Amino acid sequence: MPNPYGSGTVAVISRDRLLDANGNSPLTLVNGYVADGLDNGLPDLIGISGDATNGYRLDYHPNWGIPGGYFGTTTLTNPTPTGGYDWQDWSIASTEIASGLALFLRNATTGDLYLWTGVTMLDNGDGTGTLTHIQYRVAANWNTGVTISTLWAADINTDGTPDLWTVLPNGTYRAYLISGLSADGTATVTTTRAKQLA
Repeated sequence: MPNPYGSGTVAVISRDRLLDANGNSPLTLVNGYVADGLDNGLPDLIGISGDATNGYRLDYHPNWGIPGGYFGTTTLTNPTPTGGYDWQDWSIASTEIASGLALFLRNATTGDLYLWTGVTMLDNGDGTGTLTHIQYRVAANWNTGVTISTLWAADINTDGTPDLWTVLPNGTYRAYLISGLSADGTATVTTTRAKQLA
């Protein structure tokens, strides 16, 4: 759907529109596209927020059809890919492929890298919801302990499977091409040569 507000439009998102149920700002935000099935031409957002007292969760921030129009936060009940609620230890990156929203999930400490495909947000109507998805374990010990400044998902080689770009603090970037997704094991991750940002 074309952007009704024209190209190049910048909208400010007020901080208070993205707070979770306990008043916490998101630790991170990614594009949620139209995971709730309501396409009004502007993307929803998915974030991680929380605190040590109340715990950490994924949140869904729907857009109501106007730039910056994020009103209401849905607390998602999903555990992490490994079954816990230590969401503060995870980073996420999203893209859209033919099957819909795809979400990479990475734990820097353990090196666990997962992919959720066909992600759909189901609203429970009480301020909570769930992301339904198909989960793949992409890799174990992937960049374990490495500080990644930017984790960005895209179908780089247009094979229908999401891939990853990373940017490190030293200004180098590289692509990781994902293939051979399996319900039983890890996938094949082809690492490209690191290059320096211009």
